[in-house]
Amino acid sequence: MLKKTLNFIVLVGLLGVGITCKKENPLPARGNISLQVSVFSNSIPLSNARVYLKGSAIEFPGDDTLLYTFSESSNIFGKAKFDTLFTGNYYLYSLGFNGVDTVMGLMAIVLGEGQENSTVTATLALSK
Repeated sequence: MLKKTLNFIVLVGLLGVGITCKKENPLPARGNISLQVSVFSNSIPLSNARVYLKGSAIEFPGDDTLLYTFSESSNIFGKAKFDTLFTGNYYLYSLGFNGVDTVMGLMAIVLGEGQENSTVTATLALSK
């Protein structure tokens, strides 16, 4: 009887420790590459263009913007920046308005190991 009581006390103690111990949630993984995209239409920087970025893509994913992982708007200098990216294959897709027409552009980009801890620049030309 004493052995059963002792086992019960040990079991309750272990359960109490297990319940009160709180595991820390790990932070999400973040890459260390930034990508700055310059958006142009007819050699003029295009502001307020929406730039979409899809990871793990080597060909155009399509014009459904829900398929893209990230999106940013270009600033008044025609630049959009994506931070905390990993090495790998990406696809850029952009839509904008150049004052006359709705324009679009797309391109594949590869971020390599030699580009870690840096800002990679890309130029994306938009046209009809």
